[in-house]
Amino acid sequence: MWRLLLSFAIAATVPVGIISRVVGGFITPTVGLSGVVFVLFGTLSFEVLRKWYYQMWMMFYLAVGFLFPNTNAWLHLYCYLAGLTIALLNKPIKINGNGKQ
Repeated sequence: MWRLLLSFAIAATVPVGIISRVVGGFITPTVGLSGVVFVLFGTLSFEVLRKWYYQMWMMFYLAVGFLFPNTNAWLHLYCYLAGLTIALLNKPIKINGNGKQ
């Protein structure tokens, strides 16, 4: 449940004004299910078995989003990177038997 609430909070509080001034392309704020889904995809990135395969497909989906007009690809990229950062910060650290990390 916390993952879903966190993903909605990230997707709903995107700094659209800052991104639109830096990148351009969209002026009106957009919030939808796709932003929440990309945050969830980012948070799941370290839990999948085939991590490189998963990351390559996600890079493909993000790149295709930039090709279609009227798609808020910058929001998708922001949401995926935010979810990936959260997953990286919550990734468990493996400790060997001799105490080294």
